[in-house]
Formats: sequence, structure tokens, C-alpha cells
Amino acid sequence: MTKKKSCFQQSEKRKAQRLELALKIEYKLKGDKRTIKTICKDISGKGIRISTYQPLKLGDAVDMIIHSKDAGSQPFTAQCKVIWVKKTGSDIFDMGLSFVKIDNRDEFIKHFCEKMVNLFLIDDNVYE
Repeated sequence: MTKKKSCFQQSEKRKAQRLELALKIEYKLKGDKRTIKTICKDISGKGIRISTYQPLKLGDAVDMIIHSKDAGSQPFTAQCKVIWVKKTGSDIFDMGLSFVKIDNRDEFIKHFCEKMVNLFLIDDNVYE
């Protein structure tokens, strides 16, 4: 029996478990009118990792819209801060952003907790 790769990530540094989800993201530097579209690589209750061709600087404040894959679900808006940037390809960067404020935080937590539970049940075949 081969073990499936888990959709969760946990390291000793992390304070929150991350969920690997490819979500559409829109973000812009605070005070900037230009919006950049990208994809989320993973997300937790504390922050998000995105992939981008246009990295920001450490400490930059960012306004973000996180789109859910669920039909009829409204996007979540958040204010974030860039906490790390890492070059992952010739023109591609990963950025880690911490959530400073999440609008409608209770709905955000409920939404992503349900996703984590559903993926956990599927991933670990609890009922098989």
C-alpha cells in the first residue's frame, strides 16, 4: 500500500497548520491602484504563500482578495504583511504573507476549517 502525499504541511517553525490549495488571489500594495493576479500555494489561519513574478519587499503592506473555489461563495478580503520572499525559478518568486486583518474572519475560519476537515477525511481514508 502506497502512502498518499498529505495536503497538509507542518514544520517545527510553523504556529499553524497549512492547507495546500490553489486559489485565485488578487493583491495590491497598500495605496497602489495596480492589482496583481496570482495563485495561492498554501494557506492557514495565520498567513498565505503565493507565487508571483512581481515580488514585494519585506514588511510591505498588502490588500488581498482570496477567491474560494466553492460556487456561490464570496471572496475574502484581508490586509497582509510580506514576511518572506524566496526566488523559486528564473522569474518566479514565492512570498509568505501574514494576515494582519481578515474581514469577516469568523466566516473565513469556518470556510477553511471545513476544507481542512473534508480533505483530512478524504486524505486519510478514516472510514475505510
